[in-house]
Amino acid sequence: MGPVIGVMLLAAGIETYRNGGSMSGPIAGAFLLVINLWMAWRRLPRRRKPALSP
Repeated sequence: MGPVIGVMLLAAGIETYRNGGSMSGPIAGAFLLVINLWMAWRRLPRRRKPALSP
């Protein structure tokens, strides 16, 4: 759910910026999106091969 909110905030910030608004909206949206994607990546299970026992 986090990346969806980040994309929505980024899109709203870009639209506001195009209409003469502040640059802080797109920056906040991009920051939130990157943080949420990073957290989602960390939660994915790693596909590691099990260590062989001697």
